[in-house]
Amino acid sequence: MSGKFGEAKILSIKNQEKKYFIEAQLAFFELDRLGRIWVVDKNNHIHLYDQDGNKKYSFTDNRLGKITSIDTSNPLKVMVFYADIGVLLFLDNTLKEIEHIKLSDSGKFLNVSAAALSNDHQIWIYDWQWQRIFKINASFEILKETNIFQDLGLVDFKPEMLTEKSNVLLAAERNNGFVLFDNLGQLKSRILFGDMINFQFEGNKILVQNKKGMAIQALDPPTQFNLPLPKGLSAEPYQQIRLAKDRWYIAYENGLNWLAK
Repeated sequence: MSGKFGEAKILSIKNQEKKYFIEAQLAFFELDRLGRIWVVDKNNHIHLYDQDGNKKYSFTDNRLGKITSIDTSNPLKVMVFYADIGVLLFLDNTLKEIEHIKLSDSGKFLNVSAAALSNDHQIWIYDWQWQRIFKINASFEILKETNIFQDLGLVDFKPEMLTEKSNVLLAAERNNGFVLFDNLGQLKSRILFGDMINFQFEGNKILVQNKKGMAIQALDPPTQFNLPLPKGLSAEPYQQIRLAKDRWYIAYENGLNWLAK
């Protein structure tokens, strides 16, 4: 324990020696289960950092446009989604391209606004033309699908983000909230969260970044309560917060910092 404490103290000191732990013009970032940090900058470049803030690899393909989301649930095959052109790009753990799926090649999925990896390594997509979420494979075969959202009473809900954990599929829309499905695509519940800016899904709870700070939405039983922000948080406006095993990661316009949990 003393060794880990000493290492954390050294990293904390190094973190304070410069303004940011990771200096970058951040668009957003994600963490993976190996403790690595995936940064998307404002030029649509992807940079992979280790837990000590060392840049390991970078990826750029300016032909693909703006990155909508990154799914890091499988750190050996990370999915990058480009909604504007309907492309799913898969990168290995050195940011080398290993697969490229153009959704328009399906002839069916032409208006996809959200995408994520499933627990069994397939793909969830939401297509607003069809008003439903589909689970597909790389050959566009439909494996599962939800009912039409209008029939589910979700006519006003248009998912911007999808993620699956613990056999629960979560669909989210900023300033609207969450809809939860099981891994067969059956509706479980809807959670209203009118001021949601960003979120982190942990399977049994959702960490919600809202306009006032942070909140926790427990799923069973459904309960909401405020989550105190980490001590030492800069007064500088932050853009995104993620909670790791022993750290808070906080993204600002020009960089990323962390605080001990």
